[in-house]
Amino acid sequence: RNQLMYQGSSMRAREESDFLIPSDPWFRPVHLQFGPDGALYIADFYNRIIGHYEVDLNHPGRDRKRGRIWKVVFTGHKGRRDATVVSKGQAGEPQNLDGMLRRLKGANRVQARVIEKQIFELLRQDTHGAAQLGRALLKFCHVGGDENTQAVISATNVLRMLGRIDLSVRVVNQLYASDAMNCHLFQMLADDGADDIAADEMRGMLRLGLAAASPMVRRFAAMTAAKRVEVDVTPELIQLLNEAGSSSDPFLVHAVKIALREQCKNEPDRFLRVTERVTAPCIPAFAQICLAVKTPGAAEFILQNL
Repeated sequence: RNQLMYQGSSMRAREESDFLIPSDPWFRPVHLQFGPDGALYIADFYNRIIGHYEVDLNHPGRDRKRGRIWKVVFTGHKGRRDATVVSKGQAGEPQNLDGMLRRLKGANRVQARVIEKQIFELLRQDTHGAAQLGRALLKFCHVGGDENTQAVISATNVLRMLGRIDLSVRVVNQLYASDAMNCHLFQMLADDGADDIAADEMRGMLRLGLAAASPMVRRFAAMTAAKRVEVDVTPELIQLLNEAGSSSDPFLVHAVKIALREQCKNEPDRFLRVTERVTAPCIPAFAQICLAVKTPGAAEFILQNL
């Protein structure tokens, strides 16, 4: 068992004691899954023979019909808020858009995926419903708040699946208060390049992201810059690389290096302007970018800094 720890936008694992030590030698966990109720479900192959070929495949000890599923719940301490199980009343409420959007508030990740699928099935044949969802999305974005974060993310996902997302209306003059909403928006901007967002608006959005207080938002903005190479944000990227090069955030550094590579590899003038901003501590990291750019200017930079 490992506990995942964040250092900036990078994830590291810290070894912990074993989560589960069974006394039954037949116990064979093969899959883990969180349920909508917040519980952890463990699929147990539960077999006397686990598949080693030194035992005949037709051995009568092989059980091909039975297995077990374990449900693990937190019995907790006071003050701990776990996911609530959907009540019979909630389960039986009309499956309309307003009701589903209300259920998204406070939903955990698994619950949100279930609701997203339900909304998608409801609206797949209903163009008016998709327009209603678009209006609800804009309202959620305007209101903000942590309780609306999952609703914004899920509504955006559904509209994208329906092919009805208009990211140009999501471009903002200042970032959202929610880091999750900002990261999700930059992810959408990176994945969907066929939109009508003006270059100046996209440049302003990327500059906001690359200067964000959250290292995770900066990382997602860099990933978007790697895809939106028509928008020159190399000054912001090299400044970020100069600042992050000595940090213990390798995921962010890697994302920035990829963005600089993509923004410079077919733009020699951009590349030369960037080289003028590289600080001495950042030279080794930028030299790695040069090896991937493979242009005369990149070769000259490496030769000058051997």
